[in-house]
Amino acid sequence: MPDKIFREILDRLPEGVSVIDRDMRIVWVNKTLREKGFDIEGCKGRRCHVVYKRNEKVCENCPAVRVFETGKQVRVLEKGADGRDYEVTAIPIKAKGAKVVKGAKGAKDGSVDRVIEIVREAETDLVSKADEIADQKCYSFIEDAEDIIFMIGADHKILSLNRRAAGMFGKKSRTAIIGRTVYDLFPKKIAESYAGEIDRVFETGESLLEESKSVFGKEQRLLRTSLNPVRDLSGKVTAVMGISRDITERSRIAKKLKQSYELLNNITDPASDAVFSKDNKRRYTFVNKAFEDMVGVKSARIIGKRPEKVFPPEIAREVRKADDDCFSGKTHDRIYKLNLNGKERYLHNVQNPIYGPEREINGVAGVVRDVTEEKRSEEVLKQSEERFRNIIEHISELYYIHDTKHRLTYVSPQSKKILGYSPEEMKIKWTELVTDNPMNRKGLKQTEKAIKTGRKQDNYTLELRRKDGRTIIVEVDESPIKDEKGKVIGITGALRDITERKKAEEALKKEKEWSERILDSAPSMMIGLGENSEILLFNKAAEMITGYKAKEVMGKSWIELFIPKKQRKEMHGVWDKVVKGKLELHHYENPVITKKGEEKLIYWSNTFLSQNSKFRMIFSIGQDVTEKRKAAEALKKNEEKFRLLFERMTQGIVYQDKDGRITSANPAAERVLGLTLSQMQGRTSVDPEWKAIHEDGSDYPGKDHPSMVALRTGRKVQDKLMGVFNPKINDHVWIKINAIPQFRKGEKKPCGVFATFEDITEQKNAEQKLRESEEKFRQLSESSPIGIYYADAKGEVLYTNPRWQKITGLTLKESLGSGWADAIHPEDRKRVKSIWRNCISNGVEGETTFRFLSSKGRTIWVNTTAVPVKDERGNIIAFVGTNQDITEQRNAEQELKESEERYRTIFNSANDVIILIDRKGFITDVNKKFFEYSGMSEKRVIGKHLKELKSLIPKRSLPVLIKNFMKRIAGADVHAYEVELYGKNRKISTFEVNAVPIRSEGKITGDLAVLRDITERKEKEEELRQAYKDLKKVDQLKSDILRDTTHELKTPISKIKMMADIAEEAIGQVKERDIKTDSLKKAKDNLKKISSNSSSFLKLISNIVNLSKVQNLENIKKEDVRLKPMVERLIKEYSSYTSEKVSLKSAVSEKCRFRANPELINLLIRNLLENAVKFTKKGRISIGCSSSKSHIVLRIKDTGPGISKKNISEIFQPFTQGDRSTQGLGIGLATCRRIAELHDGSIDVESSPGKGSEFKVRLPKR
Repeated sequence: MPDKIFREILDRLPEGVSVIDRDMRIVWVNKTLREKGFDIEGCKGRRCHVVYKRNEKVCENCPAVRVFETGKQVRVLEKGADGRDYEVTAIPIKAKGAKVVKGAKGAKDGSVDRVIEIVREAETDLVSKADEIADQKCYSFIEDAEDIIFMIGADHKILSLNRRAAGMFGKKSRTAIIGRTVYDLFPKKIAESYAGEIDRVFETGESLLEESKSVFGKEQRLLRTSLNPVRDLSGKVTAVMGISRDITERSRIAKKLKQSYELLNNITDPASDAVFSKDNKRRYTFVNKAFEDMVGVKSARIIGKRPEKVFPPEIAREVRKADDDCFSGKTHDRIYKLNLNGKERYLHNVQNPIYGPEREINGVAGVVRDVTEEKRSEEVLKQSEERFRNIIEHISELYYIHDTKHRLTYVSPQSKKILGYSPEEMKIKWTELVTDNPMNRKGLKQTEKAIKTGRKQDNYTLELRRKDGRTIIVEVDESPIKDEKGKVIGITGALRDITERKKAEEALKKEKEWSERILDSAPSMMIGLGENSEILLFNKAAEMITGYKAKEVMGKSWIELFIPKKQRKEMHGVWDKVVKGKLELHHYENPVITKKGEEKLIYWSNTFLSQNSKFRMIFSIGQDVTEKRKAAEALKKNEEKFRLLFERMTQGIVYQDKDGRITSANPAAERVLGLTLSQMQGRTSVDPEWKAIHEDGSDYPGKDHPSMVALRTGRKVQDKLMGVFNPKINDHVWIKINAIPQFRKGEKKPCGVFATFEDITEQKNAEQKLRESEEKFRQLSESSPIGIYYADAKGEVLYTNPRWQKITGLTLKESLGSGWADAIHPEDRKRVKSIWRNCISNGVEGETTFRFLSSKGRTIWVNTTAVPVKDERGNIIAFVGTNQDITEQRNAEQELKESEERYRTIFNSANDVIILIDRKGFITDVNKKFFEYSGMSEKRVIGKHLKELKSLIPKRSLPVLIKNFMKRIAGADVHAYEVELYGKNRKISTFEVNAVPIRSEGKITGDLAVLRDITERKEKEEELRQAYKDLKKVDQLKSDILRDTTHELKTPISKIKMMADIAEEAIGQVKERDIKTDSLKKAKDNLKKISSNSSSFLKLISNIVNLSKVQNLENIKKEDVRLKPMVERLIKEYSSYTSEKVSLKSAVSEKCRFRANPELINLLIRNLLENAVKFTKKGRISIGCSSSKSHIVLRIKDTGPGISKKNISEIFQPFTQGDRSTQGLGIGLATCRRIAELHDGSIDVESSPGKGSEFKVRLPKR
């Protein structure tokens, strides 16, 4: 049954229209047939030949029957029951969702659901003309078609073919093909197949549709061919028309798509996680085997379905929420507790949006993991945890629990004490704790074995790294955790720190090794002698001193082997007394004979070892004192040398006895102090004649003199500064004194003291000058814009200027000494101190960058320098340095670094190929996508010229790339263009190239090219173009039918109106008195009505044609439009039609000018004005216009009845009216909206019932 709108149109047609079902029964007739007596109720269900009173024989060639058979429109001439000629047009109505079935014959596959049959009385000239027009259109359609179209006779000869078909055979002239048989054009096997199918169409009169391979020249192509019978008016098949479509490329793409899905299945099917994807309508497009197993449904019942068709409502609701997150651009990550297939499961769902090339969301991809076992493990562990938590958290060991995948689920608080990590940190960072110590592998394997076998393994040790970086050794005791079924669900373990124990064990081991080595490494002889003086122990030193190896002497008699012959007898007697305990010889000297016969003097220290008061061994340590004795002789000789040195030293030396009296002094002391030895002898340090002073000029009391302090305390006194009066120069000299107390053996009180001193008067004078210089330096530094500090030779800071203090946030007091180091950022402190120590130790300059951390938590980056200050002798006396605040510079550098990292991340994560080229054409950088596409290595690309990339750039593409590159380098604009590139395995893809020049300081230094793979897009565009062509053909066919129909309707209606007007005019000439009958008056009134209704009908047809025209328009020709004269002409025209109660006025000024199509704008205003005139019975209609820089707004306002809110949203739809009480189809406003859209404008209305309406049309000026 036609829909409501279509039924209204059919009801207005003058032709008879009926709808026939597959059983050839009438299901609906239009108003024309009903007015002729064909009652719809009486027609329903009856056979059409009965209704139309046709002969049954005629029904054999009935057009409706042929449409059901062929699926194509049929038009025939036939005699009616009244003897008149009727033109019958049968139009197929396709069944909803009907598809072409491979091998189907005609339309008997059920693709045609019903037939519309239009019957009208034939007009011979009209039919001929229509046939002629149809032939012309058909020829044009066939000739320009992308499909191969040909006509074949019963003898298998080609009768005709289109340009596309001739091109496939490689023939420029069709005369070379027409008249030849299929056997002449195709290989024998293919020709026989074609001939058989053509014969079947001739025999059955039914269409055939099949796919087959054909050979054109040397190329094999895959074609989808439809063979259709061509009938004459009698219905006889006279020829076969073939339409073939080349689907070779589509088949190849389909095959590749299938391979891609197979590859995806091969990748994801072994996975234990469920993988899926959906399109933008939330329909499943892919699921793997794990997904099927999880939901218990095969993929065939899932693909193409929305979640609510696959899952129960409660699950589908959660899935819908997850999809909502993704389609709003978010990642969805959540664990659900669901009842799936009658089982309670925990599912972890992670899904993300799939983005298209324009960042539009095209679908969703996700992974679902069954974490039920993990959750159950957590529950079992939680019960166990509650039971033992109090115990575990109060013992020294660290207890932990992890699942079978080594994910920690519990860690006791002892982790903080043992490893420095909190329990929560341990769960995240535990993998960072295990060092690469080889012993760790063995221990971890034991854990795996416990999980696999379910049996407890032996304890093992691990080396772990604490949070502070220290490594510790721990002992691990682990046991498997099992569920009720005995399945291992995790591991519980205790970890104890055995680092100290290990260290102790290691120490014991080392101590043993050392005790074994002591004998060998000791410089003294170590021997052990038994009861009969047999040698039991003989170390390396003994070997070196005696010349014997241990193996040569072990077990032999010491006395017989090493004691000189003349002393052996005496030595035997002594040895006997020693063994019996009658004599103790702890220390003694005796000579020993070496292997070479040399005699060496050995000093022995003996230890007697016994057990249960019984002699075991004498352990003796012997020192070779041969050289020592020789040295003692030499000592006497050297004393004279030392005396000479004492007298010639440049450093003053004074010796004082225990009472502090000077007894001796060297010449240097006499020179420095300005006194002779005789003048000094007997004087003490407390003598006021020394006139000793401190640095500040105050007296230096005698009791505090270094010599007196050393005598009093018994300790050294070093580096004391003192000013002493020199009578020779009559001035003080400055000396630096060291006092060393001297002791006699066994006495604790000093017996005297040596005082050494050096004259530093010149140094003090230099220091004074330095202090004066420092004052100048201080004044300069106070006003310096950079931080300045001053430190002594030991590195102790003595001064910082105000700028230094402001930069660091420290006060002067806080910065002095080593206090400044406390403000260094903890991460930099160790490094900075190391550099500072290096400067001090080696006297070198230093420079570094580090951070200060102020008391307010602010971080300040500084660049620091340190320069040593040297005296005239080159000795370092101080360091001076600067601190410069470079925080802003560092922040800028950090931002630049982050920017570069972001650029590199974007550069390498881009889905397009990106290439950087210098101005000479050499490649400087490419992104990750380049390597993925080309399969080339970095070595083969970076530094290469474009011309060298022959494995990437085909010959036909290289000139295009080079030409456009040179243009951009020259500064010319180059729009996006397309090139072909080789990929992996020499596969060619099409790329769109967008490139921009790279500039530095205004000069072009290179080129950045972005290449987007548009191969798939090109294929899709080609498909869209073909589909668009097909749609255009269908749309054109609709327009042709509409145009022909309206033309055929206009002709008789125009004639009717004309005849009615003539008749009315003729009656009007009859004088009133001559009109004698009411019938004549009634005839005159009826003629007026006929004329009026004819005009309305003609206007309706015109409106339909106008709507059809504007709907088919895509591009319009624009010119300058002056709105004022156009509106004034229309107002003048419509003023004659309006009631005297309605005023029609224009307020359009000359300023309302714009570019548009004047015919369409005229039609738009006419339709709106006509609409206002139709509905406004009294009041006013006004037309106004306002203008802005870019747009004009046209307003047409009336005081009509207005439009309800309900109808406002529908009035711009075709065949919709705001008021059903008025005539018309509701086409005018739909036409207006389409005209506004063609001008990139808009139309809307403001209205309310009883208050009139105002239509606003907004159009661009250009």
